[in-house]
Amino acid sequence: MRTWEMIRELTEHPEKEFKRVSDGLEIRNIYGKFKWTPGYAYLGENDEWEEVKESVDFMTAVKSGKMINVKHELLVHHKYMFYDRLDLLMLELANDFNESDLTEILENGKWYIGED
Repeated sequence: MRTWEMIRELTEHPEKEFKRVSDGLEIRNIYGKFKWTPGYAYLGENDEWEEVKESVDFMTAVKSGKMINVKHELLVHHKYMFYDRLDLLMLELANDFNESDLTEILENGKWYIGED
């Protein structure tokens, strides 16, 4: 999303946080004021932004019934960057990792729930 869309989202949903795609600058709405990572001086009107999501535990992700994603140091392949259905994600993980690595990913991965 562009800067103006991100600002609209922050105004309508102050609990959200966003990250600039190009350099990782994070911005949030704190008590009606936009605060961002120290050391950055500007926001460009054509910057691209993505929402920063909070991670959840594995069971919370599973029980959500939504598309999910996992981040873990063992997951370096690009196919794990996308949200997927639980069954398809588990199939990919089971095909790519042995039991001990799969257990490590399930227990210690950072799980994310996608939008509807």
